[in-house]
Amino acid sequence: MRRRERSFSFEVAHRYGESVLRRFYQPRYAGRMDSATVSASAGNPACGDTVTLFLRIDGVTVAAVSYLACGCPALVACCEALCELVDGKDLDSAWEVTDEAVVAHLGGLPPQKVHCSALAAVALHRAIWRYLFSDLEEEHK
Repeated sequence: MRRRERSFSFEVAHRYGESVLRRFYQPRYAGRMDSATVSASAGNPACGDTVTLFLRIDGVTVAAVSYLACGCPALVACCEALCELVDGKDLDSAWEVTDEAVVAHLGGLPPQKVHCSALAAVALHRAIWRYLFSDLEEEHK
């Protein structure tokens, strides 16, 4: 059994890389945030990956960020990387974070896993949009 575990670990490490696996096995931002100012979700029906991002905004600053993710190690790592990129940043800087920036922050992803970075970025942009324009949405209901 130990050989299979080692082999599996080597295959996973080779596929994803150290940066992805470190964030997957030791997440710092995972979890629901009860004090969130706003949250938003994104998902991929083709693979079943989903992410909900929580932001606590103080003035124009992302004071805290967390997420709930259901998916592969790449999705968790992308959510972690996104949180690292936006935590403590102003909303303008957070809005500028793209899926490409998430992949670059991780040092790359396998091509078939790049969509995970897009899910994280979409959830971020939806949350910021919702925060900035929630008053308008309420007026038009």
